[in-house]
Amino acid sequence: SVFFANAAAGIPAARWFPVLTAGMCALSSPMLQEWMTNGHDRFWTLKKDASELAQIREVARRIEKLDPGGDALLTQDLYLAVEAGRKVPAGLEMGPFSYFPAMDDREAVAIHVLNPGRMERLLESAPCAVAAMSGYAFAIEVPKGSRTPRQDVERYRAMVEKHYRPAGSVANFGQNRTRLDLFVRREAK
Repeated sequence: SVFFANAAAGIPAARWFPVLTAGMCALSSPMLQEWMTNGHDRFWTLKKDASELAQIREVARRIEKLDPGGDALLTQDLYLAVEAGRKVPAGLEMGPFSYFPAMDDREAVAIHVLNPGRMERLLESAPCAVAAMSGYAFAIEVPKGSRTPRQDVERYRAMVEKHYRPAGSVANFGQNRTRLDLFVRREAK
């Protein structure tokens, strides 16, 4: 309405028309619907119970209850670690883009990422009291951006489950609504 008032006051349309057009495009974007829904069930839209940010904050509170005052979280979901106020173990700082399977140890150490040997040593050490694994955990091979072979993903998940016991899960979590599994370390460190 301010734009129309300015237009009526003699301000050329060339100044307000781009802003009005951008606003109309933003409100009609399919991304707006994705932020508010969990897809469709045949004809009906499945509304989210809460926004993604509210969901992440709730999971961060659950993590705090599982590990009061903790400072680290074993996860590749960095936004969850940030919201929980925790660091991730060395090598996971790039989240789902931390796994370089073709890289040797020297190169992986130099650029602070994980290769298969470093990933296995990290998971065997179980450095955090809590782990959070979404559908992005161990999923991406960098730099190609290809899927990690299923047997490798299953081997890494089995290593997590060897040292951590299940502590709940969250359906439709985060980006692309994968399942998030929470784990608590089995033995005290």
